[in-house]
Amino acid sequence: MALADIHTSGYPGGLEKEPGDRVPDSPPCYCGIAIDALEKASNAIACADIEARCEAVATATEAMTSLFLEFDGINQDFLAQGAGRRYESILERLLDINLHNNSEIAHEAIAMIERLRDDCAHRSGAGAPSTKTAMHRADP
Repeated sequence: MALADIHTSGYPGGLEKEPGDRVPDSPPCYCGIAIDALEKASNAIACADIEARCEAVATATEAMTSLFLEFDGINQDFLAQGAGRRYESILERLLDINLHNNSEIAHEAIAMIERLRDDCAHRSGAGAPSTKTAMHRADP
């Protein structure tokens, strides 16, 4: 499934985005795509596979940019509460992964995305942060 199809294809748990929804249902989905891609980037760094690293970082960047644009279009108050700066920080980390070929930066970005995902889930009433996220939060 292409990332561009995420908007219309459905979400985990059978959620569907309806026209006019004020809170996007997709943050966990976009964040999951980015996290998976960054784990692939980290593995590619360990294997010295530059092409795979670049592709994985590009996928993570596309997912985070799509999430930012979705929030930007329908949820200005969330961005005003500092989420815009968080996105900038995450995107800076994504650029740094390729610039420095460093898996530690990828793990920092994963932790940041997990925190963002959990904040989005909490904001929409979807539940508490995962235990995996709590473990990553201690890293950066």
